[in-house]
Amino acid sequence: MSDPFEFRTAVAGRDDSNDAIVTAARQLSRSTVWTMAGKVPFGFTAHHPQGITRGHDDRLYLSTAEIIEATQRYDRPVDGYDRTPGRGVGHVFVTDAEGAALGHVTVGEGTVYHPGGIDFDGESLWVPTAEYRPDSRSIVYRVDPGTLAVTEAFRFEDHIGGIVRAARPACCTPSHGGRGVCSPSPPTGSSSTGPTTRVTSSTTRRV
Repeated sequence: MSDPFEFRTAVAGRDDSNDAIVTAARQLSRSTVWTMAGKVPFGFTAHHPQGITRGHDDRLYLSTAEIIEATQRYDRPVDGYDRTPGRGVGHVFVTDAEGAALGHVTVGEGTVYHPGGIDFDGESLWVPTAEYRPDSRSIVYRVDPGTLAVTEAFRFEDHIGGIVRAARPACCTPSHGGRGVCSPSPPTGSSSTGPTTRVTSSTTRRV
């Protein structure tokens, strides 16, 4: 499919073009009122959901964090951190409009266990997974939507709270708590670990 967003319009039956998404997103704020369109129970333990995106065949992919040990704030910063890393497991579940359990895979390593908002570019799921504290680090994974094979795409020296995969080899990501928006660049033509673009505080857009 030449346009990775074409299938979304066909499946959903509505305008999901890039322009429509950008226009709607720019109108969002912390005071935006959300209206529940429906409620569907999951056929699995969903833990702490973080992101959801639609893939091929109307399947839905859910990123979620299983918290085993909560973080604890320090009295004063330790090694630049304001809290302990805690412990947990990152998950990506496959479901459908009825909430069925269709598949599952884990993501992360060590203290990097907290997935964020995810995206599907027509070929791969993009799943940022970070330490559960600000000013930390992240690993961004590509997940095959069919086999659920997990491949590390790149690493980033900050907490990535979500990701939007652009048509070109770049991403747009909010940091922990929406403190800023960064644009790390995954390696061109490769899904292996490689260099990234680190946006400094002077060029990061604060929100």
